[in-house]
Amino acid sequence: MEQNGLTTEQVLAQRKHYGKNIIEAESSFSILKTFFSQFANVINAILLVAGVASFFLGHNLDGVFILAIIILNAILGFVQEYRAEKSLEKLKHLTAPHARVKRDGKDQEIFAQDLVPGDIVILEEGSRIPADGTLIDTTHLELDESILTGESLAIIKKPSDQIFLGTLVNKGNGVLKVTAIGMQTQFGKIAQTLSSIETEQTPLQQNLGQLGKTLSIAALAVGFFIIPIGLLTNRPLFDLILVSATIGLAAIPEGLPAVITIAFAVGGNRLAKKNAIVRKMAAIETLGAMQVVLSDKTGTITQNQMQVKKYWLANEKAFPKLIESCLLGNTASLAEKGDGTYEAIGDQTDGALLLWTKSLQHTFRQPDAKVLDEYTLDANSKLITTVWKHGDKKHIYVRGAPESIIQQSALSQEQKETLTQQYESFAKEGLRTIAFATKIMHHKGTHTRKDLEASLTFIGFVGIYDAPRPEVIEAIQKARVAGIHVCMVTGDNPLTALAIAQEIGLIQQDEDVMTGEELAKLSDEQLSQVILKTRIFARTKPEQKLRVTQLLQGKGLVVGVTGDGVNDALALKKADVGISMGQGGTDVAREASDVVLTDNNFATLIRAIEEGRIIYKNITNGIIYLLSGNLAEISLVFLAVVFQFPFPLLPTQILWINLVTDSLPAIALATGSRDETVLQNKPRNPKEPILNKKRLLQIVGIGFGLSGTLLLTFWLILPHMSEAQARTIIFNGLIYLHLVIVLFLGWHSLKKGNKFLIFTILLIAAVQLIITFVPFFQQIFHLAI
Repeated sequence: MEQNGLTTEQVLAQRKHYGKNIIEAESSFSILKTFFSQFANVINAILLVAGVASFFLGHNLDGVFILAIIILNAILGFVQEYRAEKSLEKLKHLTAPHARVKRDGKDQEIFAQDLVPGDIVILEEGSRIPADGTLIDTTHLELDESILTGESLAIIKKPSDQIFLGTLVNKGNGVLKVTAIGMQTQFGKIAQTLSSIETEQTPLQQNLGQLGKTLSIAALAVGFFIIPIGLLTNRPLFDLILVSATIGLAAIPEGLPAVITIAFAVGGNRLAKKNAIVRKMAAIETLGAMQVVLSDKTGTITQNQMQVKKYWLANEKAFPKLIESCLLGNTASLAEKGDGTYEAIGDQTDGALLLWTKSLQHTFRQPDAKVLDEYTLDANSKLITTVWKHGDKKHIYVRGAPESIIQQSALSQEQKETLTQQYESFAKEGLRTIAFATKIMHHKGTHTRKDLEASLTFIGFVGIYDAPRPEVIEAIQKARVAGIHVCMVTGDNPLTALAIAQEIGLIQQDEDVMTGEELAKLSDEQLSQVILKTRIFARTKPEQKLRVTQLLQGKGLVVGVTGDGVNDALALKKADVGISMGQGGTDVAREASDVVLTDNNFATLIRAIEEGRIIYKNITNGIIYLLSGNLAEISLVFLAVVFQFPFPLLPTQILWINLVTDSLPAIALATGSRDETVLQNKPRNPKEPILNKKRLLQIVGIGFGLSGTLLLTFWLILPHMSEAQARTIIFNGLIYLHLVIVLFLGWHSLKKGNKFLIFTILLIAAVQLIITFVPFFQQIFHLAI
């Protein structure tokens, strides 16, 4: 059973008994707690006092309305928080990990939550252990168990060792038999004793939260100053207290946090639908400000659908050795599709080699051979080595970077030059070239990897073509127009990388290609001078990707880095936005990243940057709208008191204006989408405050423009009608002018069919007409027509 894995019937029986492989953490979100938390603030406390005072003084309708406002505000706040929480929960589910298992005798890729005890799981470098279990087989397997033990050093593992859910494969590979899943695992038992972690606010949320507090204090202060100024003009004290408290409260931008949360949640869901899952909400802020992208080539810029296009042999007799080299130590497997064709599961390069040998009807024909050792890809030499025993001898097969294989082969200088020209001709065609070599050693004695990879006999080359994604050409052009500097960072040969870069339009005449070897010779100062003139970094090591990232950041640039391997984790973590791959990427890379591309597509990354810019623009529109509208309300009443006019708005009218204008319109602006103009501008400066000079001038201009217009109107019409009629005009005027601001700020979104924005405008306009002309509401709001 261990060789073929569980059968489908066994899996169903186990799942019925054990359930899903899920850690059931207690949710920190409570519906009741969230609803009642809406009442626990200073705003509602003051409103409650005002409502009770209104009942005491016989203003029953005002009292009822104020209490209704408290309840409606709580309901709206709850709905906003609930929507945001549910949106964020959806995003968490989209990051569900996968596992490669053996079932019904075949390799399969499944969701890790579908594992059951008894499953045979194939472990690969960079994967997270999906359940507790016992190791059946290992090859140089090293685990990072720091999540459980706190020990940062990797631990070497051997067959029969117990390993646990959540730990990481740092090196090597192995086979695991699952013994416990979900809450029965060690990690699950720990989770039972822990409460869930509260969701952290993003820096933008924190900054705007502080801004909201500052504005609230300023608004209450202005409201308070109405009282002494009004007393100087012999206004009734209670009226002054009620109006000042109401206008102060109405001017507080309590909708500000909701705008940010809703914008992030809705934008995050839109990104997920576009195959970009945001793991950390703070990344949404940074996406739109990204100035440099360091992108992998294979699978991101290219399709990762590798096919062997051609091969070259040192001599014709070497062909069987080439086939054996392709098959031995190959970590991929083939799964038969319904149409009789095959697809590769696992590493795509290894998969391409398997598919090629399958198409040639070649198999490894040494049944008595035994694999003694396997060495995974060395990040420095870029070599993979397999040792197998046949008879009394060790047969060593090495494959990897052509320059490394040639260097390690027993060849004359002339032969090395000839082979170099040969593989360079492959590379110029855009082919990813893999070289193969072998040698035979006596079985006795132990040998280091260095010994095994020395004095090799050269076999030949295989050229693998991985075509660029068709949509990448347009994405590169969009990035250029948007002021985003795109660099290709790859372990491939520079000629191969250059051929692909030219095909997609990445390279222009004055831009260079730099190899890892050349990069290593430059000091940080020298590299900084040429780094932005370089579009391709080829044959690079993982630490060099990290170095390039740090130097670009040292120039004050916002850097995004893509990666999928264990060794990419440091660069992903260091980058302003780390972007990992959802297909075939390692769990280590995903957990170090901020964004996961579920389709591995570079074009998706550019769409994500576009969405990030749209979200930031929506947030700024919401802020401008809220602050300018609130400034208009408070300045209108304050200036009326200063100029000794009657109150242009009464408390119930102010509360209603605040209720209808601070919620739906702001949220509608925050959820706008489809604004292609955002990629026609350069990236924003991330150090620039959200309330920059331009936006402050907009807020002041709109706020005082509205209040000045309405105050002048009030002054002009008062001699010709009653105060109630004049207030009715100002009351309606302020609400409809709020809708004009919404139209102005959201015009592009409106043209693109923002249905929520259209609905909001029509709803508020219709409700306002009903309030103005229905006698019942006229009485509540003290209106006259």
